[in-house]
Amino acid sequence: MTVKFYNNVPQGISLTESGTTTDTYALLASIECGGFSRKTVIVANTDAVNSLTYEIRCYLYNGSTISYEEVSDTALAFGVSAITDIQKSYALIEVYVKSTVAGSAATVQCDISGYK
Repeated sequence: MTVKFYNNVPQGISLTESGTTTDTYALLASIECGGFSRKTVIVANTDAVNSLTYEIRCYLYNGSTISYEEVSDTALAFGVSAITDIQKSYALIEVYVKSTVAGSAATVQCDISGYK
């Protein structure tokens, strides 16, 4: 899965990424957001049958090996979305996804935005 940046301007940042889950956690989306006070993350299970599990991991600075899980090991049924508002001053936000049931891949989309 690749990182895509859109609208990377001084007033705000945004990112849209989509993919398919695997049996172990894999990085779906990653965005550098230092200096942005408010970040919003939407994870949408776009699959018609299978559920997925996701985590949102945040870092105080790029290159840190210590993450804080804003959202831990949370399942999303097919067709369901979840929104998370993040107020803390993180430098990096990463969204990880996996299949809830091994061998049952799900499609997923993640949107992240940040504003000063």
